[in-house]
Amino acid sequence: MWRYQRLLLTAGAGLTIGLLLAMYYRERNAFPPVERTAAFRPLPVSADSTIRTEYSRYVVVLRASCGVCSSGEFRRELGQLRSLAEQQATLSGRILRFVAVGADGNWRRSFKLVEELGPFDEVSVGGGWINAEALSAFWHGTDAEPVVPQVLVIEELIEARPDWIAVVRSDTVARLRGLAQIATWRKAAEK
Repeated sequence: MWRYQRLLLTAGAGLTIGLLLAMYYRERNAFPPVERTAAFRPLPVSADSTIRTEYSRYVVVLRASCGVCSSGEFRRELGQLRSLAEQQATLSGRILRFVAVGADGNWRRSFKLVEELGPFDEVSVGGGWINAEALSAFWHGTDAEPVVPQVLVIEELIEARPDWIAVVRSDTVARLRGLAQIATWRKAAEK
């Protein structure tokens, strides 16, 4: 009997702590919602339909130890790049995903930097250069270099049915290393 009471008390305490943490983070607005671009449009899915959706992903790789990554100049450039990406996604009908990868070993340092630079649609922090998002997007290809800041511009075609989702095509359109390359590419794309 005592064993079951202890189990119920433990479960109740865990639930209480979880609810308190959720309320705390909600009040702090630690994870504010990200505005969706005009291209975002959820579609109804029937059992026999396949939805093909084109995405543009801008993967921004950062490190808190990088002086350029936390500079005001980079923050302004990132804001201008985000505006350009939103315009291009709207014109092309693609869904834009602006992704931050904090490639520090200490996830708290990465998260703090990402919060300062945001907003982002997705965030992956910690793990250093073997961060899961860094492994999937960044390290593919023969031209990968551990340089920050770096922006990868990736265009993807994703097919979805009720029972599966697949990336049909994924092309790295640009790999921009350093503030100068990011600024040069953005200015050329604006023309």
